[in-house]
Amino acid sequence: MLHARSARLLLGVPCAAWLLLGPLAMADDVDTEAIRRAVTLYASFDEAVRADFGGGCLLPSTRFDHATEKGAFEFVPSIDSSIFQIAKGGGVRGGALKATDVLPRRGRIFFPAKGNLAYRPGGWGGSVSMWLATDPNTMLKTSFCDPIQITEKGANNGGLWCDFPDVRPRDFRLGAFPGVADGEQPLSESAPDAPLVVVKKIGFQADNWHHVAMTWNHFDTGKPNAVATLWIDGRPAGQLTERQLAMNWNLDRTGIYFAVSYIGLMDELAVFDRPLSAAEIAYLHAHPAFEFRPQPATAQVHWKPRPDFFQVPEGLPLGACSAVAVNAQGEVFAFHRGKQPILVFDSRGKHLRSFGEGVIDSAHGLRIDAEDNVWVTDIGSHSVHKFDRQGKLLLTLGTGKPGTGNDQFNRPTDIAFGREGEVFITDGYGNSRVQVFTPGGRWLRGWGTKGTGRGEFHLPHAMLIDGRGRVLVGDRENDRIQIFDQDGALLDMWEGFAPFGLALNPQGELFVADGRANQVLRLDERGRVTDRLGSQGSAAGEFQMPHMLAFDQQGNLYVAEIGGKRFQRFDRVQGE
Repeated sequence: MLHARSARLLLGVPCAAWLLLGPLAMADDVDTEAIRRAVTLYASFDEAVRADFGGGCLLPSTRFDHATEKGAFEFVPSIDSSIFQIAKGGGVRGGALKATDVLPRRGRIFFPAKGNLAYRPGGWGGSVSMWLATDPNTMLKTSFCDPIQITEKGANNGGLWCDFPDVRPRDFRLGAFPGVADGEQPLSESAPDAPLVVVKKIGFQADNWHHVAMTWNHFDTGKPNAVATLWIDGRPAGQLTERQLAMNWNLDRTGIYFAVSYIGLMDELAVFDRPLSAAEIAYLHAHPAFEFRPQPATAQVHWKPRPDFFQVPEGLPLGACSAVAVNAQGEVFAFHRGKQPILVFDSRGKHLRSFGEGVIDSAHGLRIDAEDNVWVTDIGSHSVHKFDRQGKLLLTLGTGKPGTGNDQFNRPTDIAFGREGEVFITDGYGNSRVQVFTPGGRWLRGWGTKGTGRGEFHLPHAMLIDGRGRVLVGDRENDRIQIFDQDGALLDMWEGFAPFGLALNPQGELFVADGRANQVLRLDERGRVTDRLGSQGSAAGEFQMPHMLAFDQQGNLYVAEIGGKRFQRFDRVQGE
């Protein structure tokens, strides 16, 4: 039985089988920020079996051999949590992945390579770094076990990997096999010139942590200049040189497979966009608690409620206050369910003008595009309206009746704007989908259906596009935010709150109006709550169903309340 907390670190004391390893490079004189900048995918396994950050999908899926069709695969967008668990506090730093058994039908889990791997036809390189704690001679159940394998088709057909092969005692190997065209025979691992690095009788023990890395360069150049190196505990264990190694991957079908038939602990899995130097490898080995994520220095910021900021026209009762936004001139647009549904205030709270009456049936979301046009969702007329900043109606999307067609909505909720000005609309209460249009209103694409699975929605209620171009959708009744690329491919998912509204402050930090908790939440880049503002109540600074929110250019916060029927401003205060 493997006990997660029992594993010790071996920081440079090789066992007898590794006496031929190369010298340990100096680990102190390295640029740690350069290491962080090179990371394309990182999984700490501190809290969940998922990646912490990367450029592609951060949620692992599972591949199985097809049940009836030889040579085909079945893909499942989830993993078996009874086999792949988190050992809390059992890693070299925080938690660790604990793999307890093998999957049926040669099942294996993976992160999609697209966005997470710096593969480029014509020449590229990279690295993988990880920590392992296992006894390959007593714990592994299958002939072969690959702690890491990057491939589209298979280990010896465009495969880059390290494994424990079918010998006793177990060896440890690095393999870098070029891809072959369909119908051609891949190179055999038993061939005399097989591209393998072999470390005999590796001797890993379950109660010791070992650092394993592989680096490569000049792949897919069409020249015999490829290099691949295996590193164990900070030292080079062997190298392939003067090879012509072309993976010929289609990244849409390529996976970063990890813990394949592996039983034991794995921690701090990182993929890089270049081959790390010997000194950088030695540094990662010597610093198992290295923080891969950049740590920006952030000043302490607070928000102070500013009662009576909004000078609402005399005699105008506010209805349920649904949304708020600020344009480039500092004008505040407040959206409510009543007469004069769009109220415009200056930066001091003075009422300037109102519009939307006679057009808007029931207010919901309001956003402002790069040209200061005002877009609103109308859940009463199942429509989306576009106004100029003075209130002239420029465009209406929707037929005025609920429906499922590309030109129809069913109570749409929010709007966001893409890199080319595309208009993204969450549609919404009735259709549980995202629809994308040109700025002129022509339908482009859409995705989503009602459900609780990955990529499904149960009331997509809020949406924004962040500085990385990702589409964040507040999946309200599923208590999560789902993150997509702009074509609808799921990248990540953050759970644990009810996202009624989403907004970014000028520093790019994400804030969530949690209408069930009656709080405004600040999230970090991993979707963890780092700060909470407010509680239930009617006093200044308290909330009654905060619905949507916004920031001005100075970082002051504005919140619209459905239950409280009011808008609140919070002044940004630096420090204590």
